[in-house]
Amino acid sequence: MDSLIEHLTTRNLAITGGIAFLVYYVVSFIYFAFIHPLSKVPGPRTWGGSRLPFLWSLVRGNLPHDLISLHRKYGQVLRIGPDEVTFSHPDAFNQICGPTGAQQFLKHPTWWRPFPGIPLSMIWSVDGDQHAYIRKCFSPGFTMRSLREQEPIVDRYVDLLVSRIRETIAPVGESGGEVDFLRWFNYMSFDVFGDLAFGESFECLERGDYHQWIANIFRHIKAMAGLASIRFYPTIEKVLVYVVPKSFRKAQQDHFQLVVDKVRRRIERDGFTRPDIMSGVMIQGHHEASGKDGKGLPLDIVNGTFSELTIAGSESTGSVLTATINTLIHNPGILATLVGEIRGTFRSEAEINFDTLRDLKYLNAVINESLRMSPPIRWLPPRQCPPGGNMVCGYWLPGGVRFLPRVAFHVRWDPNRVTDRHFHHLPADPTRSHIFS
Repeated sequence: MDSLIEHLTTRNLAITGGIAFLVYYVVSFIYFAFIHPLSKVPGPRTWGGSRLPFLWSLVRGNLPHDLISLHRKYGQVLRIGPDEVTFSHPDAFNQICGPTGAQQFLKHPTWWRPFPGIPLSMIWSVDGDQHAYIRKCFSPGFTMRSLREQEPIVDRYVDLLVSRIRETIAPVGESGGEVDFLRWFNYMSFDVFGDLAFGESFECLERGDYHQWIANIFRHIKAMAGLASIRFYPTIEKVLVYVVPKSFRKAQQDHFQLVVDKVRRRIERDGFTRPDIMSGVMIQGHHEASGKDGKGLPLDIVNGTFSELTIAGSESTGSVLTATINTLIHNPGILATLVGEIRGTFRSEAEINFDTLRDLKYLNAVINESLRMSPPIRWLPPRQCPPGGNMVCGYWLPGGVRFLPRVAFHVRWDPNRVTDRHFHHLPADPTRSHIFS
């Protein structure tokens, strides 16, 4: 009898808990979908009333495509969560990410923070002053003067890329064959960044394959999206941290340790003398350390930032180059015009350099159009609405909105927003802003 009563009590508690959860979910959905201040922002009620449609799209890897479809249907301002809005309006980026005085739209820590065990970096720094300081220390390595000094390093890997592709297609001759440009461009971009950052290549081009460290990154990208999705639920995140497979944690530790080792070897071997990104960071950090506040750039932040930049600066470059080649192949007229400009300008490969390439008007128009059509970063983690609220693109966003609407870089579907600044060097042509359209 006692066991029966205990069973019924447990069952009743489970039923009561389930009903309470269902009622809470329904009431929350109604509030967020129809009553919340953001309910006036266009968007599907299912997305505005619940976080689940957004997370499902994120985990499946379809978020950029789903946002494009929703923007087509609802317009340039779109609500995609109970407390989140996304913009594809041309003024949104400057209003959100540009200098806004005291009312800054800072990064929201739910998204903009490193995973456990990974130190702070420039990308994940939430504090505005701290981010500006880290960026200041890294900026010398990305100036035009630095790029010119780094040109011989870049040239070496571009030449090797061309040589390896020629070796790949030589056996098939004129009969044709397949070349995986994405892999080859990624090989080059990772090798270039490895040399510019650490003074040593990943040797992807030489071996014709990814470095094991890079291959592990690609294998765990989907898992990282899944882990990112649970950041909305801190309690679940704390539990799942302890059940993450050991293989994933080991891959994460190995990834960071490789960067730490490469940074240490680079500093010990070449110091300030090599014309690369690391020298700029070290010189600027040393300058800051000898300044009035006596603060240099902590080595942990250097390691963390190079860990992030190795991925962000390499894979994105390979993706854009591949998209450009793909689009040119499907637009033979544009390809012929581009080839004519390049071969009509240079008599030999030796004449091609950073400065001479800047004068090729059609080439630069193609590059800008490729970045418009296939932006490597399709989606940005959100900013946070400042206290007191603010107006963005004609919509008032109340203070306390958990996530500031992210800026969507989905301009491909709306060519009317493409400005003439990308094509102002070209002859007058009403279709010039639609090179690939």
